[in-house]
Amino acid sequence: MAQRQCKTIPNTKTLATVWDAQFLLRYHTVANQSERQTVGAHSYAVSVLIDQLWPDSSKQLIMAALYHDVPEIILGDIPATAKWSYPEIHQAFVKAEKKVFEDLGLMFVLSPEEKIRLKMADMLELVLYTHRHSQGSEQMKMIMHSGMNYLYEKFSSHKDFEPIKKVLAHYNLGGVP
Repeated sequence: MAQRQCKTIPNTKTLATVWDAQFLLRYHTVANQSERQTVGAHSYAVSVLIDQLWPDSSKQLIMAALYHDVPEIILGDIPATAKWSYPEIHQAFVKAEKKVFEDLGLMFVLSPEEKIRLKMADMLELVLYTHRHSQGSEQMKMIMHSGMNYLYEKFSSHKDFEPIKKVLAHYNLGGVP
């Protein structure tokens, strides 16, 4: 009898990379922060936000949320404020991230609307996390306010922004900061 072989043999380089990515620490530029968030915890939270805010989200979008920060294990994490202040760094980072995603076989085809949902959920997670840890930390407060400004400036007129506003209001973070 012929031996059957699994047709879904995983790419072990990709598997090892995405597994290790969950343990990377975020907010590494904030001094004396007692609790450190990992990429795994962040990605889980972004995925949950997408599922809860927009229950009609595709599997592609949920998977993209789970894997969206995997390139940080190879490229490191550049703070959003640095990307905002230095567009040339942001452009180079986007190009490098795309290459890492391609090399790992983690390319997700998202519609323009899904890309916006992913970005909104990613930034909302930043706001909620920094809000939770902003007591006594001026740096975390600044990051939180930068994230809130970003959400409102970029997305407040978008049709999918309403659930974001409700979440911010729930945490008394409604309105433009």
